[in-house]
Amino acid sequence: MDSALQEINKSNYSTAFYIQQSCHLNPWSESVFMDSLSKPYFAFQLIIDNQIVGYYVGLNVAGEATLMDLGVREKCRGKGFGQQLLDHFMQQCDQFNCEEVWLEVRESNQAAVTLYTKSAFEFVEVRKDYYPTKTGRENGLIMKATIKQ
Repeated sequence: MDSALQEINKSNYSTAFYIQQSCHLNPWSESVFMDSLSKPYFAFQLIIDNQIVGYYVGLNVAGEATLMDLGVREKCRGKGFGQQLLDHFMQQCDQFNCEEVWLEVRESNQAAVTLYTKSAFEFVEVRKDYYPTKTGRENGLIMKATIKQ
């Protein structure tokens, strides 16, 4: 299995944008996605056997990073690709000399919560009724990992 991580830019973003649209009830608009492809944002896509299977978007400001979004194609989930993307994101944060990494995740997304917890993220706070759902709203979980102490 051939695997590569490729920086996402304005000429190669379309598949990652499609994955983003399929992963969320309220996805970003194309213009918001494209705005996240220039500094202080950074974005990469994971290519397995010549197919883009997932992506992430990060934000790096003043020694602190935020995982803005991470998504994997539905048919490719459960194969460790989310972990590969998260590991690469964390390596980028380390190269940027970030001290802390923050993220927010839907409380119902237990696969993601498990992934983040396994990767040294700790629960910080609940954002009550933050995310819209088909039937109302759900909580967001704010999580943090410390890279440099």
